[in-house]
Amino acid sequence: MTDYALYLKDFMQWCEYPPEAVDSLMQDYDRLHTHAHAARVFHSLVDLFDRDLLFNYTAALEMLTAAAEAAGVPWQAVHLLFCLCLSRHTKEMYDARNIGEDVFRMSMLDMRWKLMECRKRFGIWGAIAGRWFERFFRLTRFALGRLQFEPDFARHDVTLGGHTLQKGDVVINMHIPSCGPLTREACLDSFRQAAAFFRELFPGRPVAFMCSSWLLYPEHEVILPESSNIRGFMDFFHIVETRTDNGGDLWRIFYVDDYSDLNALPQGTSLQRAYVKLLQEGKPSGSGVGYFFWEDGVLL
Repeated sequence: MTDYALYLKDFMQWCEYPPEAVDSLMQDYDRLHTHAHAARVFHSLVDLFDRDLLFNYTAALEMLTAAAEAAGVPWQAVHLLFCLCLSRHTKEMYDARNIGEDVFRMSMLDMRWKLMECRKRFGIWGAIAGRWFERFFRLTRFALGRLQFEPDFARHDVTLGGHTLQKGDVVINMHIPSCGPLTREACLDSFRQAAAFFRELFPGRPVAFMCSSWLLYPEHEVILPESSNIRGFMDFFHIVETRTDNGGDLWRIFYVDDYSDLNALPQGTSLQRAYVKLLQEGKPSGSGVGYFFWEDGVLL
């Protein structure tokens, strides 16, 4: 049974985790090891991944949840500790494919962003998005600058600037981690990196990008000023679908789960205030799906 304690400390410091988060997670790691069965489950699953034999990631997380309960440790902490341990073999896979350390670090930093989300939302140092991390460990999703990208398939027929995309064609889907300002310059830099990284998937044609996100909700053009970074991000895309919802993404704005009392919602940012006003007016939250093409360093 490999002891990952030193690796975990070094990795979290390398990724600049808050010192109190490092202390808390290491205490949870030690507490997990006071329960022999829980420790065996944890390390057996890490070992399977290290040998490229972990085929059912969802089942592994379910086993870890049970192990955490048996050991009296928050399952959010155990899920994150497990994912942090997987990063060691993931680095070996990056090296085998000659993918640079800068891409590895930015991709693994997603666990830090999810750590901070969990802390803000639930007051626990851990992560509730264990399933989300799998594609980073399977080397199908990568952080390239400010944004994250993965190959996917178009969900719509789209024609832009004389270029056509049919439903089912390969696209580069993007995700926007909660890690700071979403400036135009940072986005353009990420698009450039992603277009080069995935260029071989688009022989003889422009690279097609897709995004499905609450950030592309057209109502933002009403409730947010033209200077907002969110509206700037929306301007990159041709939005082809809009959906309303029951507040499924509102936690990303307020970091709470109870919206029954709108006056009690946090209003410390302009975005929060805009959304409180939107909800008070009886309007729904929602999301959008958008596309654009990229060729020779130019957004088409």
